Amino acid sequence: MAGEAQRYYFRYGDGRAFAAVWSTLKPEQQLSVLGPISLWEYADHGEELTAITPPAISPDQDLPGLPLRLAPAQWHQVLEAGRIGELFESTEQLLSPDAEDHSLARRHEWTTHTWHWLRSLNIEPGPLHAAVNLAMWQTAGAIKDVPAFEAALRESQNDGDLTRIVTFGVTDGSEQSKGGPGFREEKRT
Repeated sequence: MAGEAQRYYFRYGDGRAFAAVWSTLKPEQQLSVLGPISLWEYADHGEELTAITPPAISPDQDLPGLPLRLAPAQWHQVLEAGRIGELFESTEQLLSPDAEDHSLARRHEWTTHTWHWLRSLNIEPGPLHAAVNLAMWQTAGAIKDVPAFEAALRESQNDGDLTRIVTFGVTDGSEQSKGGPGFREEKRT
């Protein structure tokens, strides 16, 4: 019905989801979520154990209480964190098990940078995002500042050919090599 508020229930069993929501909350909301809990631990994107404690706020400040109500901008941030997580997961599927290893936290940081960079270039989510993100991982993020890579990105956006992205530099962002270390060659369906 028009004008009626809808109620949504949010449950999370994954620390990454908790981290995404927690980072969007105002201190009063964080305090309401924790209630009497004095310490909450969860595994973050780097699979590191992260501890949070209730924020310090003025004792005479009103708390919003539960149910938790998120502002539209907060929902946007939570949804964006979910999309970044999806990009991270899809890129992990492309990564060969014998690839040079960077920490999961570092890969997640590069994924966040890739997401925002591609959005600033008006490139819609899809397979191109995962290919670009893989190149970011393979070059430790250096590929973003290479003009030839952005040109290859624009060409791939126009013609759909991801080959030039996944074969682009793997050492310093300027060399080209077929496949490159860390790219899983078999086709995934």
